[in-house]
Amino acid sequence: MRRAADLVDPLRARPDWRELAAASVEANPLLAPAFLGAALDHFAPPSVRLALAHDSDGRLTALAPVRPVRIGRMIPATALWTHPYAPRGVPLLDATEPVAAAAALLDAMGAAGSDLLVFPHLPLEGAAAEALRAAAADAGRPVVTLRRAARAMLERDAVPDGDVRSLLPGRRRKDYQRQLRQLAALGEVRIAAVGGGEALPAIEAFLALEAAGWKGTGGTALRSRPRTAAFARAALATGLIDGTAVLLGLWLDAQPLAMLACWRIGDTAVTWKIAYDERFARFSPGVQLMLAAPPLLFAGPAIQRIDSLAVPGHPMIEPLWPGRMRLGSLVIGPEGGERRLALAARLDAIEAAAKARLRPLLKSRARRRPDAPAAAS
Repeated sequence: MRRAADLVDPLRARPDWRELAAASVEANPLLAPAFLGAALDHFAPPSVRLALAHDSDGRLTALAPVRPVRIGRMIPATALWTHPYAPRGVPLLDATEPVAAAAALLDAMGAAGSDLLVFPHLPLEGAAAEALRAAAADAGRPVVTLRRAARAMLERDAVPDGDVRSLLPGRRRKDYQRQLRQLAALGEVRIAAVGGGEALPAIEAFLALEAAGWKGTGGTALRSRPRTAAFARAALATGLIDGTAVLLGLWLDAQPLAMLACWRIGDTAVTWKIAYDERFARFSPGVQLMLAAPPLLFAGPAIQRIDSLAVPGHPMIEPLWPGRMRLGSLVIGPEGGERRLALAARLDAIEAAAKARLRPLLKSRARRRPDAPAAAS
């Protein structure tokens, strides 16, 4: 199987990648051409491959970037490639026959390396997980779920008009409204999506705003490294043209105080990266924008859910967005591979427990650093 970077340009030229992303049984904007293509171009490890499946007419029916991993640092496996900029492990599967597409994808992933297959950061109650489990059951392959967690999300049906402010406790809602009034006393406040000729300058404004804050100080801003800066510029520029990217902003007169980069396709949107001007932290500009984002994203009638992509337990977004998405790593073994799968699960549990024990120590060290980043607004 050829490297993903070698396949991305020929694949971009075919309309069926975009068509599959738009009509997948479960949407994943982070595997659409604008985002995944830029990631493959600019920072994918050489080990990343594209697992593809086609029907008898040559039409693309399944797609996932994959790479070799070791479960519990010992058991070889092939995993859907996720990374800090794309923590959503939903493969693209043809919605007309999702189980058949999932079966073909499992075969293609196995051909890329190990027949032990991992789908990390997968929504466990989604249609993709259902299709993968069904395909595994049809083939007599054992399945186990590791690393269960939950993160903030919103379903259109659960939030009237996307107005999450109405769901906040009364005192907190009044506090945020008061902050917005105080900000408006300083000038004209505008919250909107960027469009038209503003798009390319807005990308640079977003990258500059992020780099000016604690992410820039800590070296984790997109602009901190040439590869990630080039990736962000390419992905957002292409996405704003093809409609899969959305840049939302909160401005005071002409000055951006907070900007939020989002991705959308099919029935799903994700809030990807937020940046805010720390000099205006007393007005909670990041929070104000996250409260304003759902009505703007749900304005597109196709969007039914918004995935925050936030880490579980995130202190800013979880109090604001009441919905939760159950996630996990779905691991599919080969037929007759129950013992190997059980061993992998035990080793993974040991590794996860060791990381959990170390996490408080690492946080304590970070807090003692003089340049430790402040909490996001």
